[in-house]
Amino acid sequence: MEQNYFSKRILVIPQKLL
Repeated sequence: MEQNYFSKRILVIPQKLL
């Protein structure tokens, strides 16, 4: 469960940086 949340965060982090 926690891994799913982290996985989504990793994908959202790069988009926020751009």
